[in-house]
Amino acid sequence: MRALKIYRNGILAGILTEENRQHYVFKYDDNYFNDTSKSAISLTLPKSKQEYSSKFLFPFFF
Repeated sequence: MRALKIYRNGILAGILTEENRQHYVFKYDDNYFNDTSKSAISLTLPKSKQEYSSKFLFPFFF
C-alpha cells in the first residue's frame, strides 16, 4: 500500500491511497473539508466526507 498527500495551492487537501494496483481511494483532509473557503480539488471529486474509491487511478491525478 502506498499513500500520497495531495496539496492544493500549498494546503493539504487530502490523501490518495493505492491499496493495490486495482484499488485507489481518495479522502479529503478534515481541516480542508471543513474550510468553506476551500473548493473541491476537481469537479469529479466534489468535497464530501465520503471516501472516493476506484479500480483505476482517478483521471484528475494523471
